[in-house]
Amino acid sequence: MSGHSFRDTRGILLFSGIFIGIVLCSIFVWFLVLHESSVERIDQTLQQEVPKIDALFKVLITRNIPSSLMISEITRHVCSDQRTLSIEIRGTQGNYYMKTGCLDSSLTSLGCVSPMQPITITLKDGAYRAYGQTFDGYSICVAVQMPTYWNLIKENYSSPSILFPFLTIILTVIGIWSFVRLHQPIQRLDQYLQTLIQQPLGNELLKPPPSPKGDVDQLTQTVSKIVERLHTSRNQALQFSSFATHELRTPLSIIRSQLESALASHSRTKELRSVVASAYDEMLRLSRTVEDLLSLGTMQAGTLTLNLETISLFKFLNHFYDEALFLSRPKNITVVLKKGPEVFLKVDVIRMRQVFFNLLDNAIKNTPSGNRIRLSYRIEDNNVVIVFADTGIGIAPDKLEKIFEPFFTHAQKSEIHRGAGLGLALVKWIIELHRGSITVLSEINKGTEFMIALPYERVLEKA
Repeated sequence: MSGHSFRDTRGILLFSGIFIGIVLCSIFVWFLVLHESSVERIDQTLQQEVPKIDALFKVLITRNIPSSLMISEITRHVCSDQRTLSIEIRGTQGNYYMKTGCLDSSLTSLGCVSPMQPITITLKDGAYRAYGQTFDGYSICVAVQMPTYWNLIKENYSSPSILFPFLTIILTVIGIWSFVRLHQPIQRLDQYLQTLIQQPLGNELLKPPPSPKGDVDQLTQTVSKIVERLHTSRNQALQFSSFATHELRTPLSIIRSQLESALASHSRTKELRSVVASAYDEMLRLSRTVEDLLSLGTMQAGTLTLNLETISLFKFLNHFYDEALFLSRPKNITVVLKKGPEVFLKVDVIRMRQVFFNLLDNAIKNTPSGNRIRLSYRIEDNNVVIVFADTGIGIAPDKLEKIFEPFFTHAQKSEIHRGAGLGLALVKWIIELHRGSITVLSEINKGTEFMIALPYERVLEKA
């Protein structure tokens, strides 16, 4: 468990680190955007101020205004912020007409005139944005100190863009909180699955841990259903092993015992024929079990292909009826077939015979002597519903929902006719392969009724 805790903590720290990295990158990008926006505004201001200074300087120079008064007039009329704007007007002979501001170097010597584009210059008291332009006999250069990042924030505190870093931080906190909150039920689910992996095969299936309502709860329920289905399949496989061993071992033991008895004694021909007949019956039972196992495995693997052909339902049932009379005669069970409309179906005849003979076999085993089996069919919407009913012992309500599961048998263990529980599972698989459905109704000591719904191709007449 400590390994899980370390791994989970490391995952949370990694996720938190990623979010914090996103916040820092977002703030850095935001500062870059603010800086570029500030530079653009300063450049526009500088480029607008130079023509104003030029016009005012020409007026002042023609009036022979002293340099000190010229500086005050220009700074008063041109720039509203004398603390940041530096102005330099220099003649072509190198003489200064005026210089204001706190710059310790000449703007002209720093190259702000020749590019004719705003440039950034670095001095000992910080970075400046400078712009210059040359006129007839003199050049004008202006510069403004670049604001610091803190000043950028103060300048933009009322701007909507200030919401961006705060929104990023809030979303990051929400993201980390959501991750931790989401991680806890996922961690419990992981521990639940780890416990299931280590659980012995024979133990009862553990219930999943409770989860908060939402997507995680749906995920937990889905995983629980998958685990339950896998658990059911595993138990069915174990049960199948037990049933298959019993079903295959019993007839083999009987055959071996009978053959050993026949070989050990000098039996007469009649006795030998009886032994061979009994061994043959057991071989038939063994063969049916093996065939059912092979058919069920093929269907579950999805490799079974149907050989479909169009048949008349009544002719098919009528032929089955003749065989059912023969098979039910030893128990004196009456088989009744009620004719319905002339319906044509597209089915695999061999597989459909397998369906009805499995139902007949169950009905004969569970119907007392002298009772009745009834066959009928009717049209409902786009389906034909075939009813296979008996007046046998019925099926208990608690077993009724499980009778179509593989390896489930509703007969008592002591009953000699108990099968491997494959017949009705095969019936359901075959019906569903034909795009149909099968339902069952039953009452104890009153009988059982199977209803098979199959899509039909056409109906020639209605009864």
